[in-house]
Amino acid sequence: MDEPVVHTFSRTPSFAWSPVRGAGSYEIELATSQSFSDNSIVWSAAKLKTPAVAVPISLPWITGQPYSLYAHVRAVTSHGPGPWSAPFGFNMRWPTVPTPLGPTYPGLLRWTAVPGASAYSVWIRNPIDPFRSKVFDTQTNMADEREYYTFHQDPAWTQVVQWRVRALRVVYGQTDNGLPSVSYGPWSPIYTNINPPPASGPLTLQASITNVLSNSAHTRIHETMPGFLFSGDQSPLYGTRHELYRVEIFTDQDCLNPVFHGAVVGSPAYVPRATGPLAMPADVTGEIKAWDDFLASGKEPNGFTLDGQTFTTNELDVPQGQTFAKVDLWDNSWPGGRYYWTVVPVDAEPEEPEKAS
Repeated sequence: MDEPVVHTFSRTPSFAWSPVRGAGSYEIELATSQSFSDNSIVWSAAKLKTPAVAVPISLPWITGQPYSLYAHVRAVTSHGPGPWSAPFGFNMRWPTVPTPLGPTYPGLLRWTAVPGASAYSVWIRNPIDPFRSKVFDTQTNMADEREYYTFHQDPAWTQVVQWRVRALRVVYGQTDNGLPSVSYGPWSPIYTNINPPPASGPLTLQASITNVLSNSAHTRIHETMPGFLFSGDQSPLYGTRHELYRVEIFTDQDCLNPVFHGAVVGSPAYVPRATGPLAMPADVTGEIKAWDDFLASGKEPNGFTLDGQTFTTNELDVPQGQTFAKVDLWDNSWPGGRYYWTVVPVDAEPEEPEKAS
């Protein structure tokens, strides 16, 4: 049975047409105008030997009245090129707006995936200070709530989380007329998450999560980089209390070969972000100050995890010159290979003062 003809796509479509008797090859053009003028050509191909083609570039979300993009094709016979076909118009568009995805977990935002999206922009706002907001990008349909918890282990800060999200489409390949390489869907409505008070007690691993939940009782395969859930605020080794944590991932069960070091967060969940600093901005002068002071200070502390690793907060997830951070893990041939993760407490210490020369 033939599929119904549609004119809206979330991902770049392929094209097929009825074969022409005597055709030695075909030519196709894709443009932003029905006139197919030179400056409207997005992509073209010639000498196609079959009446079908997959477009080797991705197209951004773009809509028009009635269409934003048009394709036409013609056959080439021994007598030369034939007439162009009637234009086929279509739009590139997000099919849905992200909506909250349950169940909910402390410190974690989740939403429905949008077909065709490459990443998501997340906007968060703290009801205590509604004029302060933040937007960041993530390549999965999850985000942690680190801005609410970091330096604020108080239900007054962590209980109510307001947020919204929009789909982001980043394209690959170069169009002939320079169509935008990034496009966005609309912002979702403002959603609200309610968290329980931060848990005290030994730092405990809970689960890793994508579209499935994996824990010590049920191991699951994750198709994308997961988020990580944990609870507690005390070092299992020393019994000391901490407010900052870092997820570390290893290829071996003894946790000797690290392959990923996460950002420093104060939330009981961690999800890698495609943009943003490795750790929260801070000013350490013997004790941790309030979050507002951190935002205003512009200073950078040193830090260390209880396994002895050191870092500074001017490290970035995103290397210079790159659009998105590399925040994924490679396929390691399940079930023979797998990853192991843990959470280590983090402490901060003052910067060493510069010595006078």
